[in-house]
Amino acid sequence: MAVLATEVLLWFILIGLWLAASTLESSFRFARPQMLWLLAGSTVVPIVFLAMLRWKDKALERFADAPLLLLMVPHISPFYVVLRLVLFRVGLAMILAGLSMPQYGVKEVEGSAEGIDLMVAVDVSNSMRAEDLTPNRMEQARLSIEQIVQELKGDRVGIVTFAGVADVHIPVTGDYNAVKSFISSIDTDFPIQGTAIGAAIKTSIGSFDMENSSNKAIVILSDGENHEDDALEAAAAALEKGVIVHTIGMGSPQGVPIPIYRNGRQVGYKENQTGEKVVTRLNEKMLQDISTAGGGVYVRADQSRSAVNLIIDALDQLEETKLDTGMYMEYEDHFYIFLIIGTFLIIIEACIPEKKDTPPNRSKLQRA
Repeated sequence: MAVLATEVLLWFILIGLWLAASTLESSFRFARPQMLWLLAGSTVVPIVFLAMLRWKDKALERFADAPLLLLMVPHISPFYVVLRLVLFRVGLAMILAGLSMPQYGVKEVEGSAEGIDLMVAVDVSNSMRAEDLTPNRMEQARLSIEQIVQELKGDRVGIVTFAGVADVHIPVTGDYNAVKSFISSIDTDFPIQGTAIGAAIKTSIGSFDMENSSNKAIVILSDGENHEDDALEAAAAALEKGVIVHTIGMGSPQGVPIPIYRNGRQVGYKENQTGEKVVTRLNEKMLQDISTAGGGVYVRADQSRSAVNLIIDALDQLEETKLDTGMYMEYEDHFYIFLIIGTFLIIIEACIPEKKDTPPNRSKLQRA
C-alpha cells in the first residue's frame, strides 16, 4: 500500500507542478518533450519491484519454513526496503523530468557568429520538372539546398527563385529553421516562365548588405538554359563587387522531354507549336562560363552528395567574419533543479541498508 500511495502522490505532485507552471508562466515548455514518455514509462518500476518481491517471497517459502529462514537468510527490514524504493522512484522521476529540459522565462539575446553571407538562387522554370535526375531536377535541387544549409555553421543564408524574373523569398538570415521550412515549398509554378540567370545574380547581390565586410557568395542551381539575359556579364559584375558565384548543373547533356502534370498525374509532355516534344538539356558550358566569370566553381548534381560537398569545400575557403544574426528569444533552463534533487535522493537511497541493525535472537528461534 505504501508503494502504491507513493506512486499516486508522486504523479499528483508532478501534474500539479505542470499545471501551475503552465498557468503562472505562459512561456513554460519542455525543450525535450520526448523524454516525458520515459517519465510515464517509469511507472513500471514499482510494479516490477512488487512483482519481484512477491516472487522472491514465494521462492523462499517453498525452500524452508519461517523459523529456518530467519537463520539462513539475513533479516530484511520491510521499512528500509520500501523506503529505498520510494527514494529511488522519486529520484528517478526527478532526473527524467530534468532530462525533458523544463524551461520558463525568456530573454532577448543579440546573436552573432563567425561566417559568410550566402544566397542560394534556384531555377524554377518548367524545364526543372525534367526527370533526368531522380525523381526530377526540382526535387534534386531542393535536396541539394537542404544539404547545403545543413552544413552551414554560423553563416547567414537566403533564397532567391527565378524563371523569367527573379524574386527574393528568404533574405539573408541566421534562422536556418525558417530557411528549411521554405525549401519544401519551392516549385515550378512560377507565373513568368523563362530562365533569367543574370537577373537571379543581380537580385541576389541586391539582397546583400554590401556595406557589411562579410565575404559573400551565390550558389546557382539551374539546368543552364539561359534565355533571358547576359548571365556572364552579371557574374563578372558580381566578382568585381567581391561576390563569388558558384553553379550547380541540374540535369544531363543528353536531354529529356518535360513532363506535364495535372492533379498530381502525368498527362503528357510539353510540345512546341509543331507538336514535337520539347527536349531540355543541361547546358554545362553556360554554367561553367558563369562560374568562371564569377570566380567560383561548377559541379554537376548527381544522386550522391559529391556535388554539394565540392560546393561546401569552396564556401569553406572564404574567410569568415563576425556576423550579426539578429535578435532572438532565448528560453531559460531550469532542468538542473530536478537533476540535483533526483541525484541527491538516489545517493541517499544507495546509503540506506536493507538489514536491521540487530540480528535475530537465535535462542528464541531454537525454542520455536
